[in-house]
Amino acid sequence: MREPSSIKRAFDFLIEHAQEKISFPIEQLSAETEWAIAETQEIISDRLSDLVYEEGERYFAKPEILRVRLDDFKELLHQKKRLFTDYVLEVSSSILIYEFFMPLSREERLREALDNLFYRDTIEQRIQEIGISRIRNGLKLPSDISEDKIRQLVFDFMESTIGGY
Repeated sequence: MREPSSIKRAFDFLIEHAQEKISFPIEQLSAETEWAIAETQEIISDRLSDLVYEEGERYFAKPEILRVRLDDFKELLHQKKRLFTDYVLEVSSSILIYEFFMPLSREERLREALDNLFYRDTIEQRIQEIGISRIRNGLKLPSDISEDKIRQLVFDFMESTIGGY
C-alpha cells in the first residue's frame, strides 16, 4: 500500500505541473514520491490516465487535475476507477438536454459541477481545459476571430443558456 505522504506529494507535484503547464520525466515524479520507476509508470498507465498523458519521453499533467480533490485522488490510487465519465451529448434542433447518471453518494459532486456553470472563473478553467482551437473547430469559427472573442462567445452562451437546475 502506498504511503499517504507519497500520494500527497504526487498530487501536489501534478497540480504544480498542471498550473505551470510544464512537462516532467518519469524519474522526477518517481523521485518526488519515492516510488520505483516501474511502479510510477504502472500507476500512471493504470490509475492516472485521466490526469496524466505521455508525449515522447515526457509526461504532462492534464488541466483536469485542477478540479480533483485530494481525497478523490487518494481513492483513485487505492482502487481502480475513473474520475471522469464520458457522457454522450444529445442535441435536438430546439433543445439541449444533459442526462446525469451518478450514484447518490456523488450527488454533492454533481451539485458542485452544476454550480460551477454560473461562475466565470470556472468557465474560464473549462475553456483552458478544452482549448481554444477545439472550441473554434467545434463551432466552425473562422481563424481570424481572436481568442478573447471566442471566450466572450462562450461566456455569452453560458449566460443566455444556463438558467438553473
